[in-house]
Amino acid sequence: MIVGHSPFRVRKKARLLGLFTLLLCTSGSASLTRQIDVEAAPADPTPAQTFDQVSALSKSDQSPLLLPADLDADDISELPAAKQEAPDASEESDEADEQNSYDCPDFPEPVITLDFESPYKAESKSRSELDKENKAKAVAALKPSDDFVRLLSRASRTATKGDGNLAAVDCVLSGINRWAEAGAYSAIESMTAKITYPSRVGGIAIAYGQVKPLIQPDDQKRAETIETWLRSLAHDIIDYWNFDAPVLASQGNLRAWAALSVVQIGLLLDEPVFLEWGLESQRIILDTQDPDGSLPIEMRRGQFALHYQMHAVAPMVTASALLKDVGLSNSKPYEEKLFLAAKFSIKAVDDPSIVETKVNKVQTVKQGLLKQKKHTIAWLEPYLFLNPDFELEQRIAEIRPLSNSKLGGNLTKIFK
Repeated sequence: MIVGHSPFRVRKKARLLGLFTLLLCTSGSASLTRQIDVEAAPADPTPAQTFDQVSALSKSDQSPLLLPADLDADDISELPAAKQEAPDASEESDEADEQNSYDCPDFPEPVITLDFESPYKAESKSRSELDKENKAKAVAALKPSDDFVRLLSRASRTATKGDGNLAAVDCVLSGINRWAEAGAYSAIESMTAKITYPSRVGGIAIAYGQVKPLIQPDDQKRAETIETWLRSLAHDIIDYWNFDAPVLASQGNLRAWAALSVVQIGLLLDEPVFLEWGLESQRIILDTQDPDGSLPIEMRRGQFALHYQMHAVAPMVTASALLKDVGLSNSKPYEEKLFLAAKFSIKAVDDPSIVETKVNKVQTVKQGLLKQKKHTIAWLEPYLFLNPDFELEQRIAEIRPLSNSKLGGNLTKIFK
């Protein structure tokens, strides 16, 4: 348990937020209530690669290895090549939350099939030059999923206020159950779709987890339908990343987002295999890390290098915080690697020239921590949960709360 976070506070968070419903130390999964030793860690599917080796591999492999980090409204709003297609509705403040009623919105139709190509030009080896037409198609394809996650996030926040709002709980269950019964995401066709949809699954799992403690006995059938669907999606995600994902993508930010989704589902379902896979995925990513904390695969992204560095760190620190709170973590060396990646990101935001010197490109990320869009630095809350830092706490105090719907909503509320 992190110092300063009592068991009573954790139990309260479990009731209100549903993200910590797994208490491994009392669930019978005692073998997982430990720190995973480096020596005992499963072997990585590919060896750690230096920056030069990664660059050489990208030239020899004809598949589009480096693809968009998340392709959601949050991510695309950071890319300067085109007008932002969607508002940052996923990052509402607490004040905005108070304005939302629990009247159930009209959710988008279930997304069964996703099939779109990379929004980056095929000839762009670093995947840093956007293809406007492909980007528009990708945004359009993902919009129903992103809208669904945002609407669920709003409803779940209303559901967990006070002693719980049962009308809002019913709204969340009805929406997710409809997607589950329809077999949403059962026909993911293109590689780009396969590596970008898991974060949406994670957003859905978060919303369900938040209302799960409030589910009434007569809603158990819907709960079972939803959980069966989420379990199936988690298996699909694991199988793809273990056996079919492109080499570099399988060691970068996209795997980190897939791992966070699987961890969230694992916590909901008390599934040790999912939790182990999430930690193993972090080891695979962190094994590529340079001594300064930068991630070589993300550093290949030219002008977007720092953006993608943070986009990789965000899901890893969030998953680590969720797992740490239930007594599960990677070994100390990997935890230190994760902290180093986070510290590099913070330092580079304050001084982007650190990255610009490495990649020889001016970065799109604005200089200054407090000048960032709040959802892009919401991961600082789980990072501080893992690694308390009084100075950093003071720096971000004036911009709290920090929220990101795909990381869990109001992360200040969850982790502070």
